[in-house]
Amino acid sequence: MDEVHTLDAQFKERLKKYLTSKNKPFTIQGLLDEAKERGITLYPVSFREILANLADETKNPKLRGMFRMQNVLAVSVSLGLLGLPPDTLLKSVGNIFSRKAEIAEMNKTAANYAYNLATVKYSKFKYQLPQIPKEEHTMVVQGFQSTSLGKIACGCRFQSYYPITPASDESVFLESNEIFEVENNRPGSTLVVQTED
Repeated sequence: MDEVHTLDAQFKERLKKYLTSKNKPFTIQGLLDEAKERGITLYPVSFREILANLADETKNPKLRGMFRMQNVLAVSVSLGLLGLPPDTLLKSVGNIFSRKAEIAEMNKTAANYAYNLATVKYSKFKYQLPQIPKEEHTMVVQGFQSTSLGKIACGCRFQSYYPITPASDESVFLESNEIFEVENNRPGSTLVVQTED
């Protein structure tokens, strides 16, 4: 559990006390065992195995090491478990990678594979999520897009990046939306400067 860096200290301490009170070790396995005893159904999914099998089946060895696809795989498996259609996910993948056709197709192939695997391998989840009608003017955005839009709407006028690589998506989005209408018809212009030499 100490290797999970996203757990803050207070939560980690509470979790340790809880697992100790249940005579469980302070490990991921201890947490999973406790969840199972509480009636939680666990669905073990190996993304590494999915990518390896997909690489073999499609004869595309590149897929074996595409760990960046884990988000697409996780969403696809979740949709399969919940019995929800994958259409919106596939459309989103196409939009996100619209300038990278090969990457888009690889992600769509992986999404379909994981979705089909979940519908065949795992028993149906006993809870269903009702479809929610989409409201007009609703945007579904990724994290870098929401961060960029927040900066523009809040009046950020200058943004520099160093190093650029982890923030390149945000930088490109800011640059492509330099003029954005906000409150009182005030334009939101953000100058983006790449400071790496």
